[in-house]
Amino acid sequence: TQSFDFPTAYSSKKAMSNQQIAKTELELNALRQNILLEAKTNCFFLIYLNKKQAELKRRVAQVAQLYNGYQTKLKNGEATALDVNKAQLLLLNLKTELALNESEIKRTNSKLMELNGGATVLLPDTIYPINSDLPEFIKMDSLIEANDMMVKIYNKDKDISSSKLKVMKSMALPKIEAGYHSQAILGQKYQGAHFGMSIPLWQNKNTIKTEKANLISSDFKIAEHRNEHYYENQQLYEKYLVLKLTLAEYKIIFDTVNNTELLNKS
Repeated sequence: TQSFDFPTAYSSKKAMSNQQIAKTELELNALRQNILLEAKTNCFFLIYLNKKQAELKRRVAQVAQLYNGYQTKLKNGEATALDVNKAQLLLLNLKTELALNESEIKRTNSKLMELNGGATVLLPDTIYPINSDLPEFIKMDSLIEANDMMVKIYNKDKDISSSKLKVMKSMALPKIEAGYHSQAILGQKYQGAHFGMSIPLWQNKNTIKTEKANLISSDFKIAEHRNEHYYENQQLYEKYLVLKLTLAEYKIIFDTVNNTELLNKS
């Protein structure tokens, strides 16, 4: 004999299987997105380190010139050993910072190579890519929300719970049994087709309740993540506005004041 579930159970199981496959693809995309984000962050950090390295080399050259100048002035009696020692200490500190920055560049390059599957990544850039200003927060938040993989995964979990609920309800419907039956009693042999039906009265009672609870839980997860993400995005956006204003003020100062020229004259 062979038993069969109620016909609707098979379509429900297939729908649930497709939803689980779709969720796996979303999880893969989320993992890929996180790796790309980490790589991009490391690229920006490497550009910063490259810029810093160039600046430190310039400062080492300037302080080395200052140190040599103080040594000359010391020989001429125009400076003290304390002045020379201060310049020498400053030069040593800058060389140490230069070496540490070089080490950080190597570490970041190694991290990028790791994220790139072992392939070397060459990024000697010292200029950040030009990005347009961010739109208003409401629009920005909607763009983030539309591309938030976790929301998509939570929504897919909700779809899976809904499909599971349909499967459980289908499994509570009568099962059909069919086959061939043969029996021998007191020399008499009976043969023929066999048909039957079983009705599961209480088999899936608790599982259906569980899936209904999971379905409600999925809505709570989506709402919780959305609420948490919204305020996190808001804080980052406000920080962006503050830093943008501060950066503009720094640029004005650096464009109007040239301390290096004054120090060289001194």
